[in-house]
Amino acid sequence: MIFSDKKNKELYNYAAMHPLEKRVCHLVAESGVVRPRETLVVGVSGGPDSMALLHLLHIAGETRHFSVVAAHLDHGLRPDEADHEKKLVEEACNALHIAFYYRLVDTRAHARKHKRSIEDAARILRLDFLRQIKKNVKGRAIALGHTGDDQAEEVLLRLIRGSGRKGLAGMLVVSHDLFRPLLHTRKNEILAYLTERAIPYAVDSTNNDRRFLRNRVRLDLLPFLAQHFNPSISDGLRATARILADEEVLLNELTEAAWNITVMEETAQHIVFQLQQVRATPRAIKRRLMERACWLMGSRPSSRQIESLLTILAPAAQGSRVHLAHGLRAERSQETLVFFHPMGRGPFRGDR
Repeated sequence: MIFSDKKNKELYNYAAMHPLEKRVCHLVAESGVVRPRETLVVGVSGGPDSMALLHLLHIAGETRHFSVVAAHLDHGLRPDEADHEKKLVEEACNALHIAFYYRLVDTRAHARKHKRSIEDAARILRLDFLRQIKKNVKGRAIALGHTGDDQAEEVLLRLIRGSGRKGLAGMLVVSHDLFRPLLHTRKNEILAYLTERAIPYAVDSTNNDRRFLRNRVRLDLLPFLAQHFNPSISDGLRATARILADEEVLLNELTEAAWNITVMEETAQHIVFQLQQVRATPRAIKRRLMERACWLMGSRPSSRQIESLLTILAPAAQGSRVHLAHGLRAERSQETLVFFHPMGRGPFRGDR
């Protein structure tokens, strides 16, 4: 593995870097996600994307003077492969002088307890673990190994499941405390980099399990679309996501400005909108205002519920009420729209 010896820091010469190493260094600087003397937590599964990410960020850290720690979660789903993956990541961390953190969880038990899919439970447990490590090491952000190929799959998945503009913008390079420096990098480029740098990696056997929708999208749907409809379908999906992500920035700014004008009162107990001001906003902004109010009050609204909220803004809908998740209600009066929990937070039904 190149650049694994701390004694040879003269090797960290920008001009001699691989193009992908330069790109990641530039992206770290441009994003401002981590600054000198701060710490970045890297989620490392042992697969090709995360192993490349670990080495790339190690080089970026040496160049830009920040620390990297690695966090490896065993989901308890593949005991025959887990020990090899853990050993692979740990050995890489030892060679690079990077701190290594590990945890074993029972994903199936978590999925059963919370009535979630295995995929969803695994994602939640992984983020919980990474954020706990970030807290423990006083880290600045968490780096994830999502690639451009993952982005194309994600956009198509969201389209299949039904999603608005925000969802079709896909994943972001920087989103809150999450950093995805490989999001605009193709998988074949990452594999070529691993080969060139002689970096070993593991292959997750479940990546070929067609019981998972994402795998069917990657293995069946995308190749079918590329063969029969558009050979550049993945490029098109990524380009669409980037355009929509840029537009999301503007729409978020417009929504923030509208929020400041339309909200009369905002507390942990209720949010009160001035109805006339809400009616004066474009429908797209109205939808975002309603969605944001639900999220802030602890409810994840469906598209149908958002449409119901837009309906009660009409003049003839005075006195109407919309029932939302976790006991949240939105009630229309002559001059206001109020979001509140009349019976507290919980799965309450009925007219109250």
